[in-house]
Amino acid sequence: MNPLNKENQIVVWKEQNNFQLNTLVSYKPEQIIVTEVGKKLLSIMYPEVTSIPYPLRDTTKRYKWRMPPEELVTTLSSFLSVKDVACLSGTCKNLHALRRVLLFDHLSLILRTILHMKNSMSDIPALMRLGILHENYDLEFIKNELHIKPASELDETLIIKILKKYNNYVENLELKNKKNIASIVETIAENCPKLRYLNLALCTKLTDSQIKTIAQNCPELQEINLAHCNLLTDKSIEEITQYCPHIESINLSRCHTITDTAVIKLAESYPHLQTLILAGCKNITRLGIKEIALHCKKLRNIDLADCFRIDDKAIKFIAKNCSNLRTISLYSNRIVDKTIIILSRYCKDLTSIKLKRCQDITTNACINLANNCPKLRLIDVSNCNLNSKSDIQFLERNYPMITIIK
Repeated sequence: MNPLNKENQIVVWKEQNNFQLNTLVSYKPEQIIVTEVGKKLLSIMYPEVTSIPYPLRDTTKRYKWRMPPEELVTTLSSFLSVKDVACLSGTCKNLHALRRVLLFDHLSLILRTILHMKNSMSDIPALMRLGILHENYDLEFIKNELHIKPASELDETLIIKILKKYNNYVENLELKNKKNIASIVETIAENCPKLRYLNLALCTKLTDSQIKTIAQNCPELQEINLAHCNLLTDKSIEEITQYCPHIESINLSRCHTITDTAVIKLAESYPHLQTLILAGCKNITRLGIKEIALHCKKLRNIDLADCFRIDDKAIKFIAKNCSNLRTISLYSNRIVDKTIIILSRYCKDLTSIKLKRCQDITTNACINLANNCPKLRLIDVSNCNLNSKSDIQFLERNYPMITIIK
């Protein structure tokens, strides 16, 4: 039945059903009386049809909100500013679930990367200025969509402000190369009980007492990077092992005062340890590495570069006890072919081995690695005394799946 008024060719459209709209427009009315929402839909789908606002309000019925198709919502959002879209997405659960779709085409490349790739806290201030982040309904969004990782150049005051605002939702923190770390440490201790990942590399003023403060208040820590924190001693490791039972990865590279005492404490406390970085820890010896090998059977990655007191026996302990090993770095260590061959026989899941400046390594060790470790993809033998250039060419020709760094 034709719904048009034959005298003035006007139809009233109160619903939001697209199929019904298509039917009405097919009768080619002169005007359609519509609601505000209907007017926007009409202007998108049939811009040539004129419309006038619907002046009446039916108070006798309660209409159930029905979510329009995602494509239509996206089209509608294109007429709004970023801030308006963000506010709109906070009005109901359905629209909030579409916020990434709604905002994606409006955002700069950096902010788009944030939402899509779960990147860093350095852009949270920009999101706040745009009105995209709202304290009332966005905490879950922050938790699920953003890892809180401030860039190294971010102002400490701003970091503290954001940590306080989103305290219970901060699980990952990048604080690399922060000079004024004391106030940030205090803020972390007071506001980040769910912290799981913490990078404090190159925070050269970090002290044992500050590590104790963090450890006591962040019991969920799983990964911590303390590389180049030269003021730290074995006391810091003692505090971490006492208060943080879930550590799976720890980076202590270039912490020159760390000794076997700390390494043994790690071994005894974390049988589930998967990554241990000790590059440049010149006080580490076979004693500490032996304990790691005996206790940490799940170890997957170990870096002993420039640990000049590590010898062949230490690596043999690792080889025979850590069969899950994936990567190992032995830069500048006094390691011979026989040790590497033993490593290749026990650790068949190796994917990367770095032997740079290991002067006693020859092509024979590389061939054994290639034959015994089917997952191996990288061998670094730069500055090693390999037999000849032809030997390198032989490796590259016969093992094309392995990158040989020479």
